[in-house]
Amino acid sequence: MTTITIPDNCINARLLTDEQAFALNPIANKSIKSVLEENPGLLVFPKDLGFYSDGLDDRDSYIAKLDGNYISTTNMVGFVECNGFRLRICSRFDSHKDKLGIYTSNDQFFMYMLSKVLSINIFDMNLNSGGLSAINLLLLLFPSSLKAALAQGVYKEYQQFDYNDTNVRGVVNIPKHIAKNIPFSGNIAYSTRNHSYDNSITELIRHTIEYASTKPFGKAIMSLVRDEVAKIKMATPKYEKSQRRTVINKNLKPKIHPYFSKYKALQELCLQILRYESESYGENRCQMKGIVFNAAWLWEEYLNTLLSKQGYRHPMNKEKKGGLHIFEKPEDEDNFEYSSRNIFPDFYSSSQVMDAKYKPLDRKGISRNDLYQVVTYMHSMKIDIGGFISPGIQEAPIIKKFKLTGYGGYVYNIPMRIPLGFDNPTLFRDEIILCEKELLTYLKKIKYS
Repeated sequence: MTTITIPDNCINARLLTDEQAFALNPIANKSIKSVLEENPGLLVFPKDLGFYSDGLDDRDSYIAKLDGNYISTTNMVGFVECNGFRLRICSRFDSHKDKLGIYTSNDQFFMYMLSKVLSINIFDMNLNSGGLSAINLLLLLFPSSLKAALAQGVYKEYQQFDYNDTNVRGVVNIPKHIAKNIPFSGNIAYSTRNHSYDNSITELIRHTIEYASTKPFGKAIMSLVRDEVAKIKMATPKYEKSQRRTVINKNLKPKIHPYFSKYKALQELCLQILRYESESYGENRCQMKGIVFNAAWLWEEYLNTLLSKQGYRHPMNKEKKGGLHIFEKPEDEDNFEYSSRNIFPDFYSSSQVMDAKYKPLDRKGISRNDLYQVVTYMHSMKIDIGGFISPGIQEAPIIKKFKLTGYGGYVYNIPMRIPLGFDNPTLFRDEIILCEKELLTYLKKIKYS
């Protein structure tokens, strides 16, 4: 399978052949929402599709765009396989262009952010020895998804059980009784409906566990959720490897009970993981598969792992929690669009409001809309220190400070240094930890300036 690597947020990144451009037709120039509706074999994180401000905005409304045969990308990072062609979109802060103009990537920054957000120490799992792959990305999501689902309890559903004995405790099944017990031998055929933990959902999870455990990286991932794996194995005594295809087919149409809402995401993830064992399953061959992340969302969530420990609040737009009112009188809100009633800064404390930007502001500068947004936050919250935190692409990023007119205050442009030129994952991790300390030290310093 041909693989092409290109960075995110790149216009006319590469000229594709006619065959490659044709292979990308299922996703090119199409909104992510329509791509997902047409191709269930693709996973996108986060999946809110622009309904909330920390999800996929208009710039991220597509995965890839074609202008003729030139391909462009947005904030989406990951793998997409279409019609025998694999597109690998890497973080622009990881990508390098060789002498021939071909992009390569070691994915260390992307994987480090992902490891922090998922609370998994990827760098001790020897992931890079096998290279970054779609299946490894899917497996990385499994522990958190499994834990979230089991927090609601082991999935159970009503199932029908057929018996033929003397201990009648259900509805008599007359056709089976006549077929099996005439002439009468003392037994009665009957059926019951009882809750069962061994069902198509838990069997799907069990098959995923067993499949992942056959791979070195998957085995390491399963070791992080030993207790949860033990619960699933205990709940599925009827597990048989030979029944995998049957179990997969039973799960192609979601039927999750609303009480077990977290199992829907887990079910989708398990199907995607098992998809990589076979090229096709079910009635129709899946022409597309893969997994992509919104890198801007990942950058923001990564910063939250650092700033939350320093007392910064991170409003939850998707759950509409943590927002702040713009208007003093609630009735005044009715005169404005719903989206204008509350503000959701990325991060704020009693003295600062900071916006996370996944773009090299130390090179491109701050846009007008971004500036107006932060100034609005500062005014509404009566805070005189605001700013932007972005990945820094310079070896020694320069932090800039700008004084505002009117009510005054300062806006800061704060690039967090991203280590460059580290091929060794352990050395990269050690260096970026120093970069994190540099960022936190500076933020603490300007709290009281």
